[in-house]
Amino acid sequence: MIILINAIAIRFGYVETNSTALLVFAPQLKKLKFTSGKDALYSFTEFLYQKFLANEYVKPVHSKPCCKANANVGNYCSTCGMKFESNAFDKYAWDGFLWNLMQSNSDSYGQDAYCAGNDEWTPYCNLPNPKTTLYIIECGMEIITMALSYIHPELKIDLQDHLIYTDYFNELLKR
Repeated sequence: MIILINAIAIRFGYVETNSTALLVFAPQLKKLKFTSGKDALYSFTEFLYQKFLANEYVKPVHSKPCCKANANVGNYCSTCGMKFESNAFDKYAWDGFLWNLMQSNSDSYGQDAYCAGNDEWTPYCNLPNPKTTLYIIECGMEIITMALSYIHPELKIDLQDHLIYTDYFNELLKR
């Protein structure tokens, strides 16, 4: 029998910071259920990534037409003189974004309907059903970052510090 996953309970904090409460998220669309932990985790991660991109943590990339045409030549646009912004993935900003989820509430988290994709995840106010919830009970930031590196390999995220979580990550994907 396949159990459909319709919520994720994740812990980002550490005992040392007294931030060990589980944050529970569920897809906005009640009909959206996942047949595997991998599908649920990747959907949730993609939604967080789109929220991150829409957030002030990410510097906008200069996008005038002349800059796009000259992007591969030097650090400045030869037409308008604007400096090209780096669009490299900023892992520290990503970690800060995830960490701030612990201090958010349903209002400050926002209902960001303008994020790409259809899988809008929102804070879940009811008690989740343990049988249909994917629990990430430790190392939430690391697990989400590992998932992001798999669904967006072009970001070239350095996972050297995350290798100790590989077995746990793989177990979650099997759920």
